[in-house]
Amino acid sequence: ANGVDAASAGIEVLETLRQEPVFFGAGQFDEEVLATIGDPLARIENSIDGLPSVEGISGDIPYWILPRRSRIEFFRRAREFERAAQGSVKGARQGLDLLLGDSVTRVFLAVTNPAEKRGVQGIIGQYAVLNLSNGKIEKVSSGSNTDLVDPSSLPEGLSAGYTSLFGESNPEWVNMTLSPFADDAARQMSAAWEQQSGEKVDAVVLMDTVALAELVSSTGGSITTQSGDRLQSPEEISKYLSNGIYFEFPEDNIARKEFQSQQIGRAHV
Repeated sequence: ANGVDAASAGIEVLETLRQEPVFFGAGQFDEEVLATIGDPLARIENSIDGLPSVEGISGDIPYWILPRRSRIEFFRRAREFERAAQGSVKGARQGLDLLLGDSVTRVFLAVTNPAEKRGVQGIIGQYAVLNLSNGKIEKVSSGSNTDLVDPSSLPEGLSAGYTSLFGESNPEWVNMTLSPFADDAARQMSAAWEQQSGEKVDAVVLMDTVALAELVSSTGGSITTQSGDRLQSPEEISKYLSNGIYFEFPEDNIARKEFQSQQIGRAHV
């Protein structure tokens, strides 16, 4: 029953988002639409929390008919799906709270490139600092990773075994997404940004160029290439930001990063 209710509420959320525009315009959300999906998201979260754990149902699965290696892989994948479902819904709920709250929430947005894979998404290429409140997004600043100053050390609170896997002397921005856990990346980015700017952020959002392209396209935005072509579809924008732009700037990385920052900065607005 919990699984059915979660699926039903999920369909309700998708139908609402498909039929109702979430944005009024650049940087402003439709609060009524967001409030509408709050209840089904809460139902999904409660339903998922009410589902039995992977370990709890292990006795009811005739997995003994599988080879030992297949059994291990089955439970590994099942736990991954379980954590992904819980994290996704809770993240969506927290996102709603941030967007609709009366107080100002400062967010560090890291734009990553999946063409340069890491444990979480890819290397950070651009960033923006945003203020969220009352359904509105205000850009405070944005720039390229060349503007980011590498911290002197790793912050406390990283996942168990982080330093044994990735070392203690690699706190650079290009290495902050090495771990497969987004929490590790977020802790490092928030600490590094505070060390550099003196500003504390309330949240860190990781967005790869694929998600950014979907967001830009869904809100009627576009990206203009260095040669002047206007790209509007998510496929075109994603392909260009992840790969095509490198062909337009084959040698001058500084010029490419500056152009990328300009384009992504306009997208944030």
